[in-house]
Order: sequence, then C-alpha cells, then structure tokens
Amino acid sequence: MADYRGYGQSTGSISSEAQLLADVEVIYTWVQARYPEHQIVLYGSSLGTSLASWLAAHHRPRLLILESPLYSVEAIARRLFPWVPSFLLKYPLRAHPWIGQVQCPVIIFHGTHDPVIPYSDSERLAAAVTAPLSFYRLEGGLHVDSARFSVYHMVLDQVLGNRRH
Repeated sequence: MADYRGYGQSTGSISSEAQLLADVEVIYTWVQARYPEHQIVLYGSSLGTSLASWLAAHHRPRLLILESPLYSVEAIARRLFPWVPSFLLKYPLRAHPWIGQVQCPVIIFHGTHDPVIPYSDSERLAAAVTAPLSFYRLEGGLHVDSARFSVYHMVLDQVLGNRRH
C-alpha cells in the first residue's frame, strides 16, 4: 500500500492530477517488476477509485475492486458546491472516462447510505463497465465501511483465494 504525496508516511505535496497519475504509474511499474501482471489486483476506495480505474484502463491487471467509487470529483463538487466554477477544481479525478476501457473483471461495493459519494455514482459507473462486473449493493452502508458486511468478506475470500478452513 502506498500513500499519496503528503499523506500518511509519504513526503512531498501534490501539485496536479497528472502528477498523481504519474505517481500511481510508478507504483504499478514497481509492483509489475515483482509480480506477473495476471496476479495484480487493483483496489481503490473513495477518491482512489479514479486512480485505480485509470491504472486498470492502461494495464491488464487480474482484477479491479472499487469501494464507494466516485463518478468524478467534479460531480461531487457540483452537488455540494454548485456555485464553484469547474476551472477551480484542481483535481477533477474522473473515473467515468476510464471505466469503460477496463478489460479485467470489476467488482464494486457501495453502501446505499453513503453521505460522501452517493450510491448513484456507482450505478452510473456500473452502467459504463464493459468488462465482467459484480456489483454489491450494501444496504444501509456508509462511506468505505464495506468491511462490516459479510458479503464483502465472502467475495474477497472467493476472488483472492483466501479459503478459510
């Protein structure tokens, strides 16, 4: 797991969306040098779903898992702050332009009561997926709390091969 610049244990600061995309590309290249691409699973949560979608669209990982995915930061900003001009959004972080280009299977988990990213964002993204899709509606789920649902653990155990005996 890597931290974005300036977050967690990472130093530096983010100056553009292009920089974020370049950073995740470097991380993917590092992972790919150590593991065959058919073993790589991309996992994005909340804002990270746009970056994970971008990576999956530009590579051939085994699987893309999205938790509480956003359609775009711009769409969220327009809902919350309709008066803000779009040119002020420094990081639009769009998942929708890339999700249709993803060729690996896609799994989406999203809570129906997410106060940050509406469940409808996942529905919009799911409609654009052309790869095999598994979409899990987490009834009553909030923002990135999928781990409290048994279906989340069941699906991850199944797709990641973590069989419990």
